Amino acid sequence: HLPENLEGEIVDLGCGNGVIGLTLLDKNPQAKVVFVDESPMAVAPSRLNVETNMPEALDRCEFMINNALSGVEPFRFNAVLCNPPFHQQHAL
Repeated sequence: HLPENLEGEIVDLGCGNGVIGLTLLDKNPQAKVVFVDESPMAVAPSRLNVETNMPEALDRCEFMINNALSGVEPFRFNAVLCNPPFHQQHAL
C-alpha cells in the first residue's frame, strides 16, 4: 500500500536496508528518494541495494546519515515514509 505516481522528494526514514525506498523508486519514476538513517551501517546497504537492483535509478537517490530529519529544511519533502524497526526485550 505504498503511494504511487508521486513527484518531488520522498523520504525513506529509518531506511534500514532500503527495501521501502527501492519500492518507492519503482512506483514513483518521477520522484527522488532520500534514504535516511542514523546508522552508517544501514545507509551503506541501502546504497548497495539500489546499485545492485535499480542502478538506473541512482541519479534519483540521496543517501543521508542523520538523526531523523533534524537540520533538514522544513517542508522539503512531498512524503515521508517510515517503517520503524521492531525490537524485542529492550526499550528504545
